[in-house]
Amino acid sequence: MQLCQQANSMRVSVNTTKYDYSQVKV
Repeated sequence: MQLCQQANSMRVSVNTTKYDYSQVKV
């Protein structure tokens, strides 16, 4: 369960980073 949560949070952080990057690019 902990591993799954960690992976999920990691994915969310990566997604937010990509979103921010794309926003800044635009």
